[in-house]
Amino acid sequence: MPKTIQFMICSLMRLSGCGILPDIDSGIASARASRMAKIQTYTGRLVSVPFIREEDVCLEDIAHSLSMQCRFNGHTDFFYSVLHHSLLGSKKAEYPTIELAFLLHDAAEAYTGDIATPLKRLTKYSNSRMTSDGPVDVSVADVENRNLSTIFRALGIECLDLPQIHCWVKEIDTRMLVTEAGRLMKRGDYQWRDHGEPYTDIVFNKIEPEDIKRIWMMAVHEAAIKCGINLVDADTKRAAAYSLRATTKIYGQIIP
Repeated sequence: MPKTIQFMICSLMRLSGCGILPDIDSGIASARASRMAKIQTYTGRLVSVPFIREEDVCLEDIAHSLSMQCRFNGHTDFFYSVLHHSLLGSKKAEYPTIELAFLLHDAAEAYTGDIATPLKRLTKYSNSRMTSDGPVDVSVADVENRNLSTIFRALGIECLDLPQIHCWVKEIDTRMLVTEAGRLMKRGDYQWRDHGEPYTDIVFNKIEPEDIKRIWMMAVHEAAIKCGINLVDADTKRAAAYSLRATTKIYGQIIP
């Protein structure tokens, strides 16, 4: 886990009085957590991880970060990125809206990192800025969900931030998890098939991060067009135009 995220979680745990760490002065801890819970992105932006703003969002940052993060905490037979997962899973969507939503469903992890699900379930902290009624306990997953909503608004696709679309995305995501675990990890004690049926027609190739980044950027741009959505972020448009000019070999085909 990145040290910035680790510090953010530990600092906010102190504020929550959860007993994991001794209490310290809440004013000092809050100020320090706010200052330290920031990262610099690939394009040079300084972003507050728990509270990203719409003006912080850049598709190139998201693509670059997720292309460099390996699924399953790196316990795969070869490097297989979060971005590659999003690209392959999007091909299983029946509708353009689901395709676009799946391409971007892990976008918040560009800022929090791809934290293992068991840790997400264990980690809770208090954040006094969450509501006007005072501190409330939230999880890292809650932060991810809030940040994802911010990303959708920033890109002008908040229309996809709907429960029914999230259900479709979750179904594909679960089947992708089972498929990837069975094909990219050594056989172990855990019964991944208990979660669902794997896809049988997915081909996993070793693809360089820069290549998968370009292909994903192009896929987002094309899915948005199919949805009749104009991505509003200036950085997004510039990066998408760059990707459309790129020629990358993938799955045995040349995509101009």
